[in-house]
Amino acid sequence: MLKTSRLLHTRHRALRLLMLALCCACVCHAALAGTLVVDPAAPRLTPGHHLDYLADPGRSLSPSEVGRRTDWQPVRGETANFGYSHSALWLRAKLLNPSPHPQNRLLEIGYPVLDKLQIWAQPSAGPSQAWLLGDKLPFATRPILHRHFLVPLTLPANGSVDLLIRVETGSSVQVPVNLWQPDAFRQHDEQTGLILGMYFGIMLSMLLYNSFLCFSLRERQYAWYVGYVAAITVFLASLDGLSFQYLWPNATIWNDRVIVFSLALTLFFGALFAGSFLHIERAGRGIRLAMRLTLAGSLASAAAAFLTHYTISIHLVEGCAIVCIPVIFSFAVYRAWQGYKPARFYIAAWSFVLFSGIVLALDKYGLIAHSALTVVAVPIGSSMQILLLSFALADRVQQERRRREDARIDMLRMQQEANTALELRVQARTVELMEANIRLQELTITDALTGAHNRRHFDEVLRQEVKRALRSGDHLGLLIIDADHFKRINDTWGHPTGDACLQAIARVLQGEIHRECDTVARFGGEEFCLVLPSTDGDGVAHVAEKLRATLEQTLIPGPQGPIRITVSIGAVSVVPEDTDDDVRMLATADAALYLAKQDGRNRVSVRRSLD
Repeated sequence: MLKTSRLLHTRHRALRLLMLALCCACVCHAALAGTLVVDPAAPRLTPGHHLDYLADPGRSLSPSEVGRRTDWQPVRGETANFGYSHSALWLRAKLLNPSPHPQNRLLEIGYPVLDKLQIWAQPSAGPSQAWLLGDKLPFATRPILHRHFLVPLTLPANGSVDLLIRVETGSSVQVPVNLWQPDAFRQHDEQTGLILGMYFGIMLSMLLYNSFLCFSLRERQYAWYVGYVAAITVFLASLDGLSFQYLWPNATIWNDRVIVFSLALTLFFGALFAGSFLHIERAGRGIRLAMRLTLAGSLASAAAAFLTHYTISIHLVEGCAIVCIPVIFSFAVYRAWQGYKPARFYIAAWSFVLFSGIVLALDKYGLIAHSALTVVAVPIGSSMQILLLSFALADRVQQERRRREDARIDMLRMQQEANTALELRVQARTVELMEANIRLQELTITDALTGAHNRRHFDEVLRQEVKRALRSGDHLGLLIIDADHFKRINDTWGHPTGDACLQAIARVLQGEIHRECDTVARFGGEEFCLVLPSTDGDGVAHVAEKLRATLEQTLIPGPQGPIRITVSIGAVSVVPEDTDDDVRMLATADAALYLAKQDGRNRVSVRRSLD
């Protein structure tokens, strides 16, 4: 019984000691709330969980007044993120140095777009320090020239520093606080600078490359894309504080407006590029209306950046983005479903932007914790988008080249076909013209009634043959054939019968002449002439007699029965001695014809010399 009582007493005592230990732990935890023990070996510390915050809706509290307030609350998460707020925000923490040596640290506020930032540091030993920072002050006023807000802190040995921070801004209220060893920060900054350099190098390369394409191809979609790349590059450089550090360190008003302005232009040129790249004219009426509203809203946001407060303009441009991005993405999916290949690149590119945009929006409104992922989400998403869209544009350029090459080949083929057709038409037309010229020439040298050559052609042939015979020394024969008693035929049976007789004589003459060099012509009236090159007197006499005999046997239909007609022929064959011998040959042949008529007609008279 005694042992049992002692055992129970021992157990109650142990239980009381355990409860006392738990109470002491709770008291100690409450006493250390807001206190960060700065380990000398830690290169970087994030005091987020050790910060307390106090909202100041009237923006009127002083440091001494907030020190007496009892409604401080602990910050949830590693970063104090309160989204868009009109209140001033106070943060406090105690930095405890357990080391027997002082520590030099850098306090970093890693959000460069805060309008007004005040920091007070009260060490346990030594004078207090205060800094006034913000993007509304010239960049050169910062204690450390860096795109983020940096202040140097010295933690006394075995002492502490009471840290008080006040933030007042029109942008999203984010206060990512980091406590760095100086060497660790420099190493981190070099690595971050390398990443940012690679990112902006990619952006500038894409900007220059597509600018060259824009000026070379002179297509509007490349102009929209260049505008988009330039705008998003300026936006991200301004959001990260690089543009304020390197481009306009003293232009505080412009620096305050450029984020909204460049974001609005990013949306504007992005919508124009999407409409051109995806052929928005093929979209439905609702999508086209949403795109027009987006363009109008983005331009209004760009103007509002200079006319209204930052909060109003940023909400306006974010509202446009909320409408535009899903509409464009949905239309890209629809175009890809239709089989438009470049839309696949566009979907992949905008998937990165959509993800990074959602992360950025959630981060700005304080719905997710501010972290390294939220910081690099937009640069990574935008760089992937730019690269993929560049691939899409390159594919589009290749397609355009193939299309132009195919068009050039088709044009060359059509031109060749047209040239061939034209050549064929020209050849056909040339043949037609030649045939027409031949027919016309034949008409000009042909007697319309008999079909034999006319007097004009006969005169030309006789002159040419005289010249040829004069050069060669050959004989040249000439026959003049006259129908006997032709006037009586006309008077007896009429002119139609006389015409039929002339036509019959011409047919016989043309039928009996077989050499191409011989020429039959109607000399006039009932007289015909025959030019016989290279024919001497005997040959001329033979041809003349054969023609006379054939004509004598020819019966010509008449109104009262067949008509027989005879001819008288005067012939001459000489070797010309002068170019004017054509006239003398005609006179000699005519004289021979006259003798044939005198001798009783129906006979041949041949001369072998010129009169």
